[in-house]
Amino acid sequence: MKKIISAVTCLALAFSLTVASVSAEEAPATVNFESRVYTLGENNKMAFRETTYSAFAASSDASCKSIDVISNYKTSADAADNWISTSYNESGFRVAKSSDGLTVTPSAKSVLNGNYIQVSFTAKAEAAVENGMIGIYYDVEINNNDAAQLNVINGSNKVIGFDMTDDRTTSTNPKLSVYLREKPGVTDVDTYWFGGYQDGQGKLFKSMETDDPATLYPTNYDQYYIKDTDGKLIGYKSNDSSMNFAWRNINLAAGESKTFSVIIGVGNAQSQAPVISSVEKTDAGYVVKGTQAGSYEKTNFAVMYKLAENDTATSPSAISWDGDNFTTTVPVDTSAYTTPGDYNISFLAMNNYGASSNTINKTFNVAAPVVPDPETPVVPDPETPVVPDPEAPVVPAPEAPVVPAPAAPVVDIKDPETPLAPAPVTPAPEAPKAENPKTNSDAISISLIAAVITMCGGLVIISRRKKESK
Repeated sequence: MKKIISAVTCLALAFSLTVASVSAEEAPATVNFESRVYTLGENNKMAFRETTYSAFAASSDASCKSIDVISNYKTSADAADNWISTSYNESGFRVAKSSDGLTVTPSAKSVLNGNYIQVSFTAKAEAAVENGMIGIYYDVEINNNDAAQLNVINGSNKVIGFDMTDDRTTSTNPKLSVYLREKPGVTDVDTYWFGGYQDGQGKLFKSMETDDPATLYPTNYDQYYIKDTDGKLIGYKSNDSSMNFAWRNINLAAGESKTFSVIIGVGNAQSQAPVISSVEKTDAGYVVKGTQAGSYEKTNFAVMYKLAENDTATSPSAISWDGDNFTTTVPVDTSAYTTPGDYNISFLAMNNYGASSNTINKTFNVAAPVVPDPETPVVPDPETPVVPDPEAPVVPAPEAPVVPAPAAPVVDIKDPETPLAPAPVTPAPEAPKAENPKTNSDAISISLIAAVITMCGGLVIISRRKKESK
């Protein structure tokens, strides 16, 4: 039987607790649980408190800073408040060990529509730190059931957290979930371990993914571990349990800080998680459709999105229900993204128990501006026919001016190499418009007379040259 652990004086390190969205003028709402005061989260679903505690499960251990979390577990909207524990003796998440030169300060805030508490650990380097580590110890329980079965939560290809269900016959199946990887508001841990609470201290930086299984627990504890067909450890049952996790390879310059986070929530083991079936882009936003069974699950139901590297946000749009089918349009403002490239938007839904759906990703592109090259002429494609614009007006080409041919020089037949000056050409007067057949005959006569005069003039010149030559 585990003995009650009493709080002892914390090491001479200041403890600060960050409460989300609380002004200096207004104190945060609180709730009393087991004679302790907790800060309420959003929607009155979760609460947290700062504390100091022994680093591990022995009262002789040095004290450390800790964040404890409780849950208001209900199965219907009109049920009375029902606050339950998530750690043994409200000891919480304890900063059990960190590298020399690091000062670690925990903090907490309500996230994801109030369904989870984000527990953060800010490491500040008092001096330059290379390959530093932070180890967190958690003596886990749910609803005062210290031996409830612990199971790993699998992600796409690795363990992303743990859950623990109070499955006693007198219980209503509350399920604790702790996410260590891949979820909104989480800094992926480097290592994790779970097993008997007495063994947690010696396994603080052990990895159940890479270390030799023979080094992970004493052989007499093998009866409590649940294994898959390949022998991989996937759970722990029928014994008082604990877990720990760590961030490693922390490199900070003197005075530099970095924050690491996990999230914790409590749901119903019998509740079905929502499913997103489609996400389509429209002019009004992204239309998200899916399903959610149950009644209480639909209360405070939320559709969320994460744009690129921003924090996860809850859509402000109303959700339409048709039985268990839901539809909503999520407005996503991407105007701040001006650098050319592809950006990701991920969508998920979360019910009132904190159970989250599958994630659907969409990509939007910011195109690079087209800048024409002034030195590169645009050469039309000879194989591409030019199709005239049917609406463009047809402009006739201007007529080319008629240029009369120069008159041929008059050549003396006796001296062909010496051209004579050409006789002046008298232009024929413009013939009047024909009004009757007689007018046309007069015009022809006048043209013949002009031609004869021109010819005679040429003969006179030739005769004059002959006399001069004699």
